[in-house]
Amino acid sequence: MKDGMTIATFWDDCTAKVWMTDGSLIATLEGHSDRVSEVQFSPNGEALATASRDGTAKVWPWSLDALITYACQNMEGYLLSSSNVQPGDKDLCD
Repeated sequence: MKDGMTIATFWDDCTAKVWMTDGSLIATLEGHSDRVSEVQFSPNGEALATASRDGTAKVWPWSLDALITYACQNMEGYLLSSSNVQPGDKDLCD
């Protein structure tokens, strides 16, 4: 991405991954049924497009609000059920 801090890669496991340049994983984008063959950020950096050998293309919102929503959807169960989460943090995504 043009911020110089984020890169996207594609994998044979039908996913695309977004990383910080320090190597930390930000997100795994799932939804294709075959290998992802292309990945590209939009010019304004607010979307990420992926193309797959399954014949589909997907556009993923890539704004701060979209990232928070995505993260909360993926960790809501953990927040509510894990004994490792402090009681005050269980409603973090509400």
